[in-house]
Amino acid sequence: MVLTICAGLTLIGSQGCDIFECTESGGSTARADAEFSMLAPYTNVSEMAPINEAYDEVGNSPWGFTHNGVDFFAIGGQATFQAVCPGEIVQVNLWLNPGNSRWQVNVTIRYNNRFSVEYAFEPTPADQAGGQAQLAAINVAEGQTVAAGDTLGVLIAGDNRSHVDFSLRDNNNFICPEPHFTAAATIEILGLVRQQWPGASICY
Repeated sequence: MVLTICAGLTLIGSQGCDIFECTESGGSTARADAEFSMLAPYTNVSEMAPINEAYDEVGNSPWGFTHNGVDFFAIGGQATFQAVCPGEIVQVNLWLNPGNSRWQVNVTIRYNNRFSVEYAFEPTPADQAGGQAQLAAINVAEGQTVAAGDTLGVLIAGDNRSHVDFSLRDNNNFICPEPHFTAAATIEILGLVRQQWPGASICY
């Protein structure tokens, strides 16, 4: 049984398997798939800049376009990123993105047969040497097993567009990551979104 205190109220998971999170109004909402929860993708929130674009399936977000993940920009362009969950590193690759003709480094953690998380360290400078420098700043390799909180690598300051695009897949389909973040991570990430977009949500 799970007990959570929300604004002085004790909420009890009646089925013995519900995880609750506090809402701003002091109520609660059941978190989806409580067996799978994620830390924030970054190591230190003080290194993070406001979030300009988060998750949008339908194009009705304040940022105004569909987006399969959450973009984490770093103050000063450099920050350390961590594994949000335990799992196997199934991808670490340097890739030339045909959409912007710039190099990026993709890191994927497979949690289980259902969930996987993806980090795109992008965009590095247009030259391949910049991409190689970002690849060298990644501390993990394919086939490696990581624990939640293990360091994956450092986003290097390629230019003021450099960021990590973080996304979650459920059976290979992109989904809103918010229900799977821990309550602490949700509060931090929502705070970063609302620095740029007051009153906004993480997902649309």
